[in-house]
Amino acid sequence: MPLIPVRDLARRTREVLDDVERTRKIAIVTRKGRPVAALIPIDADDLEDFVLAGTQDYLTAMREADEDLAEGLTRPLDELIARPRRSKRSGTPEGQRKPATARSSSRR
Repeated sequence: MPLIPVRDLARRTREVLDDVERTRKIAIVTRKGRPVAALIPIDADDLEDFVLAGTQDYLTAMREADEDLAEGLTRPLDELIARPRRSKRSGTPEGQRKPATARSSSRR
C-alpha cells in the first residue's frame, strides 16, 4: 500500500490516480507523515453499493432488514411475485375493477 504525501498528490494527481486504478491497490495520503485519507479503487458497477454503504439511512434499513429476517418476518420473493397484489383503496387485486354500482356510475 503506497504512502503518498499530500504535496505529491497535488503535483501528480493524474499519475497517482492512474496507478491506483491500474494496480487496484489503496493509496494512503499523508500530511506531515500522518495518514489523513485513502484513495480506493472503485469499479463503476460497485459505485452505488460503495456510496450507499456509507449512508446512515442505508445502514439503518439493512440492520432492520436483518432483524426482520432473524425474526422470520420475511417472505420469499417467489411467493410475493406469485400472489396478486391488493389495491390499497379497494382491496381488490391491482388491475381489476370492482363491479359498477348505481352510485359509482359515471352519470351524475
